[in-house]
Amino acid sequence: MNIGKTEPTVVKAKDIDPGFNWDRAIPA
Repeated sequence: MNIGKTEPTVVKAKDIDPGFNWDRAIPA
């Protein structure tokens, strides 16, 4: 889970749910 690499502008790291899956939320 590398937030710094693909962090959406509308979503802050501290606002992400514990079960948030970056791999599914962000297109590879």
